[in-house]
Amino acid sequence: MATTAPSNQQGPGGTNIAVSAVFQPTANLSSNAPDVALVSYNRVFFYVHYNALITASNNGFASLLSNVDLSTVSTQQPVLVPVVEQSPVLNVILHTIYNMSAAAFNPSIPTLEAAVHGLAKYGTDVKTYIAWNRPLCNLLFARAPTAALAVYTIAAQYGLEDLAVATSPFLLSVKVTDVPIEHAERMGAIYLKRLLALQGDRLERLRAILREPPPRHFDTPDCDADQQDDIARAWGLTAAYLIWEQRPEITHVTISVTFSSLFPGIRCQQCLDNLQAWVARAANAWARERRHI
Repeated sequence: MATTAPSNQQGPGGTNIAVSAVFQPTANLSSNAPDVALVSYNRVFFYVHYNALITASNNGFASLLSNVDLSTVSTQQPVLVPVVEQSPVLNVILHTIYNMSAAAFNPSIPTLEAAVHGLAKYGTDVKTYIAWNRPLCNLLFARAPTAALAVYTIAAQYGLEDLAVATSPFLLSVKVTDVPIEHAERMGAIYLKRLLALQGDRLERLRAILREPPPRHFDTPDCDADQQDDIARAWGLTAAYLIWEQRPEITHVTISVTFSSLFPGIRCQQCLDNLQAWVARAANAWARERRHI
């Protein structure tokens, strides 16, 4: 199995240098050999193609390639271009430009975030290179279950609508009051408002779904109005508990389990049937509720 770590090779002047595991001088990434060597801040060499970088960029790769004398570009002696990114970040940037996945390197959220910022700095069309189902978008979405706020913030900042929508259900457990100012500012007013609306609308719908107690039946010798009043009160107290929790991420399963605790104390079969049907109705209604922005 090929290693994902940089390897030591001989560079200019016969000195040993650290070289990317993927972007090597002999890598088969194009029909042509690499003619540019990007050197990361921590001195790892990435051998790439001038045409690939300049085609992906609208600003000459942050002007680093604007002044390159094409007559000096050679596959025998690649142009050395130092960059300020650390090698893990540059690795993700270049994988994205070459439309390859960097998943094998298991980049962290800070690395992915820095790579997105780097892509923007180097003049790539972020909405194109991180479009839905492109490698970097897939990497970001894979982090959504554990780093939803970070992923949603990146998506909002760069207008990555599909990623923002797909990530937003994982934000239901995040208290809006806990969102750092820096994240809120990067999201911008539109995406922050959509997040607030998602959580607020869900809580309002939860109240509406649980507001009404189960239907009553006609009095019978074994069950009168007082007994049915008790069930209505028990429903109200249970609903109040769920609503008081103020948890927009609450699931339909939680609703079913919570209300099912009332079942054992009910002796009237009609009341039990009505309550069970009402719990199923509430759970199904909540399961159909919108969970994304």
